[in-house]
Amino acid sequence: MHADPRQQLENKTDTQNGKDPDTYMSPLLVAARHGTTEMVEKILEIQPAAILDVDPANKNIFVLAAEHKRFEVLELLREKFSNMKSAFRAVDNMGNNALHAAAMYRPGRWIGIPDGLQMQVETILFEAVKKSVPEYILRGSNNDNMTPKQVFDHTHAMLLETSRTWLKETSNQCSGLAGIIASVTFATSTAIPGGVTEKDRPKLENQLGFTIFAASSLIALSFSVTSAVVFLTIANSRHEKRDFAKKVPRMLFFGFFTLFISIAATLISFCGAHIYILGYKLKYAAIPLYALVVLPITVFSLAQFRKSYLQLALATFEMKIDDSG
Repeated sequence: MHADPRQQLENKTDTQNGKDPDTYMSPLLVAARHGTTEMVEKILEIQPAAILDVDPANKNIFVLAAEHKRFEVLELLREKFSNMKSAFRAVDNMGNNALHAAAMYRPGRWIGIPDGLQMQVETILFEAVKKSVPEYILRGSNNDNMTPKQVFDHTHAMLLETSRTWLKETSNQCSGLAGIIASVTFATSTAIPGGVTEKDRPKLENQLGFTIFAASSLIALSFSVTSAVVFLTIANSRHEKRDFAKKVPRMLFFGFFTLFISIAATLISFCGAHIYILGYKLKYAAIPLYALVVLPITVFSLAQFRKSYLQLALATFEMKIDDSG
């Protein structure tokens, strides 16, 4: 059985004498560890030989930058200092190259991000680092005869299961909410405010409020059903590691987007129908009153949606991830 690479990749200086590991590193390694690309570039321009610096665990700038997921530093090194090929081939005391380090999962790094999205971030960063290192590094093995992909699979096994559980629970909750909205909007979309005429035509069909009610209730029904189907699909699928780079976040994005639209449309349809209850008494004052009721709920929902999911989903669309591997 393979030893846990998590222990192999642990920086031995982290606990040495209880001091900060930066104490035992050169300025270049400290800059790489913290992702300060400007300092890395300046130091290497002034002193190119600094690229050979290593820490007590024999980790050079490439291994440290990859270990701390500083792929912007790796990209800089590959673009401007690719002539220093010997540094790209460097390994630490355990035989780990830069991609081995990038494959390592460090618990607690992504505080505040849900488990399911942590797997997404880890996958995206691993793929980004993979594109920033020479191709021959992909096939390198460490002292345990493990390739970077095997290290990634091994150290992310528990997170993968946790992510699947999180996805299932979240999708079940959201599909239940979408189902409730669909039930409500189905009942309201078939109701006709104000009744019908002798010719079975809506009495209020030429009123703006009725048009808003009819259109928004149909939109709410369509989007809520779509959202329920998407979340049920997510909940009933067994997602593999590669799915978390693009497939899972795109489905989550689409599911939450349709759910949000259905909630907003439901509120609008309610206001469109309810305006006939207060509209005759408040007249034009009823419209801003309904806006004040709907606006806080809409803003809160949009803020939570954007904070938790939208930014990560958009980041996935912007990054070109290789799905072939």
